[in-house]
Amino acid sequence: MTSFSGPAAVDVFGMLALASGLRLYAKTGMQPNRCWRSTAMMRTASAYTGQKFKARDYLGAADALTAAAHALRANLPDGNSITARAAYDAAYDAARAAGNAPNAAIAAAAAARAAALAAYDAAHAA
Repeated sequence: MTSFSGPAAVDVFGMLALASGLRLYAKTGMQPNRCWRSTAMMRTASAYTGQKFKARDYLGAADALTAAAHALRANLPDGNSITARAAYDAAYDAARAAGNAPNAAIAAAAAARAAALAAYDAAHAA
C-alpha cells in the first residue's frame, strides 16, 4: 500500500477533495458541506493554484486543482532519507507560510531536499 505524509501531501488531498466538491456543485448545485459555499470553494481554489478564476468557472477550477495536485504529488519526496524529508517539509512549510502556492513552494522544498541528500551522500561516501 502506498502512503505519503507531510504538509505537501495534505495539500494534495485538500486539492483533490476540493476539486471533487467543485464538480459536485457544478453538476448538481449541492454544497459538499455547510461551510463550503461556492465563493469559499473558488477562493480556496485560487489560493491553492495561484490563478484567478471567473465567478462561476467551477469545472475550470476543478480541472486546475486536479492538474496542480497531480503535479504536486509527482514531486513528493520518496522518503529515502529522514534528514532529506525533514529538510523538504521545513522548506515547504516556510514557502507556504510566506504565501506561496503549493506548486511554487515545491521548488524551494526540492532544492532543500537535494542539498540534504547531497550532504548525506557526502557524509556517508567515506
